[in-house]
Amino acid sequence: MAQSQLKDWAQLVRVPNTFTAAADPLAGLCIGSLAFSFDAYPISALLVALGSILLYWGGMVLNDVFDYPEDLKNQRPGPIVRGAIGLGQARSVGWAMLAIGWLLACLAAYLIHHSITWTPVVGALLIGSIVGYDGLLKSTALAPALMGLCRALNLCLGMSVAAGDAFSKLPTELWLYPLAYGLYVMGFTIAARKEFLSEQSRTRRWA
Repeated sequence: MAQSQLKDWAQLVRVPNTFTAAADPLAGLCIGSLAFSFDAYPISALLVALGSILLYWGGMVLNDVFDYPEDLKNQRPGPIVRGAIGLGQARSVGWAMLAIGWLLACLAAYLIHHSITWTPVVGALLIGSIVGYDGLLKSTALAPALMGLCRALNLCLGMSVAAGDAFSKLPTELWLYPLAYGLYVMGFTIAARKEFLSEQSRTRRWA
């Protein structure tokens, strides 16, 4: 792959933000381990971090795929609009990244517990939230809440890897972490939207 094409893909997946995605499930691993002790599995930590990165990258790619008609109409700069990366190619790579990211998270859980009861469910909910945000809901009032849900589920992904079958039995106080994180992300997403100065958005932000 030529260096120029690597730059195009790096721009498409928003490489500078990559490590924020990896931090969420690693924090979730630490939270889950507060309730259930298990032997340290650095490979599982690496796998769930890589899986989260691929889920994030896949979401970024599909975001531009879904936005292509509007971006093309408004001539917004981007690798797909410029023709540096084909629309069909981007769509295929985006979905593949989501699938591989999900599989890596499941493998991380299996290496620790020899079962993957909850991690596939949390991963599927995360993918659904990512696609929902990228597709139909990004321009709606639900978008900030969905962005918060994506980040909260990414944290829960690490928690599910750590807790395994006991994920649903985590102490109530540990669920406050993804709840607070989701609300935090929802809040700054509202503040970052272009219409944040409107009365409706100010009311939502204060709420």
